[in-house]
Amino acid sequence: YGYQFWRYSNNGFGCLGMGSQWAMCLPDLDMVVVCTGDTQELQQRQYAAINLFYDVVYPEIAEGEIAVDADAAAKPAAMTADLSIQTVPGAVTCDTAARIAGKTFKMNANPLGWKYVRFDFEGDEGVLSYENARGEKQIHFGLCKQVISAFPETHYSGKRIMEPKGVGYRCATSAAWDVAGNLTMYCYIIDDYFGTLKINFGFRDDSVTVYASKVAEWFLDDYQGSGTGHLA
Repeated sequence: YGYQFWRYSNNGFGCLGMGSQWAMCLPDLDMVVVCTGDTQELQQRQYAAINLFYDVVYPEIAEGEIAVDADAAAKPAAMTADLSIQTVPGAVTCDTAARIAGKTFKMNANPLGWKYVRFDFEGDEGVLSYENARGEKQIHFGLCKQVISAFPETHYSGKRIMEPKGVGYRCATSAAWDVAGNLTMYCYIIDDYFGTLKINFGFRDDSVTVYASKVAEWFLDDYQGSGTGHLA
């Protein structure tokens, strides 16, 4: 390892990034292999794609030229046509949704620094509103579906680390209700940086409990922890 490069088997070399993002150069085969992904939550899968390449693909190409397959271009498109980012399993609505919609919960002191929480719903979409140390924020989400929006923080790094991007990272967010009337939200950052934010909201009588956790490097650091609040 040196100058941000690693050596691979069979005279290969390349870059190895977090979350299964890597590029491999194989000079003997005149080939470059590139993989993008986000497996930060599943560290054991960090090398899964590389191992798959060496176990399945490499033996087929190491012996010589690859046979021409006229239908090859269409196969990946057909295989990935139905792929999508994971949505939260559960229900689109429940009795709790109607009870809390549009109402503000004042938060007690908490590690997130949130001062209040409010939910608004319209059909199969919703908006989480809250206020933290940087002001009032909103996260748009789908119920049992993804909604693409900008994450409401603009101070995270852009192309250069430690230089603010100035706009919110692109994110895909979904949520769903469970049988107990709790709401779970997954927010996937899919921008210059990858990351995952998961927030669980529990409701009982006039109170809310919030638990947030993240898997991301260098951002979402203050989106970790738990807190409680009551109807204002």
